[in-house]
Amino acid sequence: MDSLDSLKIEESGCADFNRDEFNDYYSVCIEEEKKYRHRYSKNFRKFAKLLIFEEFSDFENQILERPENLAEKEIKILSTFVYILQGKALPDNHFIPSFVDAHTKKRLSQGLAKLLIGFFHILKINIVFSNQIQQALDDFDFFSLKEILPDITFYYSQYILEFKVTEKYDQLAHELLNFEYIDFCDGVENIEQRQEAERVRLLAFYYRVTGDKAKSEEYMMRYRKIMPSDITVDLSPEMRPKSNPSFFPATETLKNWGQVLEEVVTTQKDVLKITGLHEDTCAYFNCSDCCNYTSPHMSLTEYLYLKEWAEENDYPLEEARERAREIQAEHKTEFGEELKIIDKSIANNSEKGKENPHGFKYSCPFLVDKRCSIYEARPLLCRGFGLSSDDNLAVKTCNFYLGQYTHNCSRDNERYVYDLRPVQLMATESDRYLSKVRGLDKVELKGTIVSWLSQNQY
Repeated sequence: MDSLDSLKIEESGCADFNRDEFNDYYSVCIEEEKKYRHRYSKNFRKFAKLLIFEEFSDFENQILERPENLAEKEIKILSTFVYILQGKALPDNHFIPSFVDAHTKKRLSQGLAKLLIGFFHILKINIVFSNQIQQALDDFDFFSLKEILPDITFYYSQYILEFKVTEKYDQLAHELLNFEYIDFCDGVENIEQRQEAERVRLLAFYYRVTGDKAKSEEYMMRYRKIMPSDITVDLSPEMRPKSNPSFFPATETLKNWGQVLEEVVTTQKDVLKITGLHEDTCAYFNCSDCCNYTSPHMSLTEYLYLKEWAEENDYPLEEARERAREIQAEHKTEFGEELKIIDKSIANNSEKGKENPHGFKYSCPFLVDKRCSIYEARPLLCRGFGLSSDDNLAVKTCNFYLGQYTHNCSRDNERYVYDLRPVQLMATESDRYLSKVRGLDKVELKGTIVSWLSQNQY
């Protein structure tokens, strides 16, 4: 993809990897206290109940009695759905009162559009309305609101693409290709530039999901040229985690680990499409730095699966074991001890998080001719590196991915990441079960690839 050449990234940054500074070095997606995160009020819950139980007349009567309730933007959005579900037209000033200043118009258009589509998704997946009302919700065309809420075009387009509402793709393409700037903010600086940038970004997203890579690349190049720089300066990045759909009990995890890994691939492909990250960034930059300078660890479940996979695929595991033993010998010569497999379940364990306590750098035993020789069975941390988070605070990545995240971000500075936490939790519970049935004295085993390969105990 030619657009990666425009990012001017010279190195991955992994060579300077320091475990003690990991969270600082990769803190692109650090979440600060988000003051705008609303804790739903008692009033909101009251009106939400009226909406959910289709008591629309009571909803409207209570609003007439206390119209100041609409000052709470979440209740205003609930009132929007009361109109929509009854087939009523929204007043022209429903979202943006005529008396507010230009900057407030800008804030309301973007904030209310985002909230409206967010609530729409919640209603779709959580609430079962009567047939007639459900049909009204399914049939409503949110693009029809663009004259009174211009930003709805962008948030509804994002929703259609992210959740693969394929029947709306043609309409989406028409709306984006024919979108005309709506000057609803009386000339507030950069509004037209921001709308055009978001339109172009979403078209790049559209062509990615519909398989037209050339068009996608064309629009991504345009987006990077016109993207307002203040997106990444003025707005705190927001994490948007995506996780595996399946969850297996501890007794079933190991035998289903292959399915888990397949779902990792599927979910990560969705993340790649949403964010515009290159589908094979490592190959594009001809880089294997993370395999040479970092030390991913894996669990007992992952190691046992790897052993089974190697046996089924006639993989020469003993050759990798020999390389691991050589690395252990180098580590012992330098530090007087070998890399250990530790039990992370022990309270106040002084070794917790110290699978590689000295930050020892080495080439992975499975790295052959700059390629991963166990790619299909590689550990979770290898799979996730570049576009994942295991704490919903920071993305675990390198400069090659980081540059793309920064230059491909949305108007809300959102960073979609693969969420490692649910799968890691599943592996932890599986480890505890497998340790118990094997009579092991350690219950939550973690170690580097080298430490697993160089021992014969497990």
